[in-house]
Amino acid sequence: PIAYFDAQPLGRTIHRLTADVEGIETFFSGTLARVLIALINIVAVLIAMLATDFTFGSFIVLCSTPALVFSFALRKPVRFWLRTYKRRSAHVNAKLAEYLNGLPVIKIFGLETWTKRHFDEATVSMYQAGLSTMNWNSFIRPMTLLLSSVPTLLILWLGGEQVLLGRRGPIGELSHGSRVLVVEADLTLPAARPALESRAEQVDCGGPEVDPEGAMEVE
Repeated sequence: PIAYFDAQPLGRTIHRLTADVEGIETFFSGTLARVLIALINIVAVLIAMLATDFTFGSFIVLCSTPALVFSFALRKPVRFWLRTYKRRSAHVNAKLAEYLNGLPVIKIFGLETWTKRHFDEATVSMYQAGLSTMNWNSFIRPMTLLLSSVPTLLILWLGGEQVLLGRRGPIGELSHGSRVLVVEADLTLPAARPALESRAEQVDCGGPEVDPEGAMEVE
């Protein structure tokens, strides 16, 4: 241990005792639990989709692969810049501790300008690493969320199409078109509920379709 403290700067040791230990504690107390819950939800949803309709479930799983490929492909640069930022941050803390402990020596030999230049170089290097990390995160996270929402959009699109066509497929089992219209009226346009209920009765009874303006019937 004595040899370790002789070779390692004080600031680096303090950084390991604060940032690294805090990161490990945060991972085991919060991140790990969220990851396990997300994995359980994913497995349950996959089993439910494949058991309901294997073809459609396989199609949704295939549409989810771009998000996984994107995340794994860009994992390396994010990890590199995050480690670089932590290393440079530890370097800044080490320099600060050394300069504070050796402040009398710095004043005696007139090294204020020299120490300021070296400390500014270290802080600028840490600042650039932090910017690179934020740039990668600001690009990866929105793209991952966008790619992850593709299966949900496909389910809503295909399911809504089947509902409008009056089909009873696995993804069209949400309800008849009348129920969807009534729910929409309850949630969005209470004043338009009578008109939508009338339209729902026409859909259920197979009546003639009416254009949005209500001017003419469509064969």
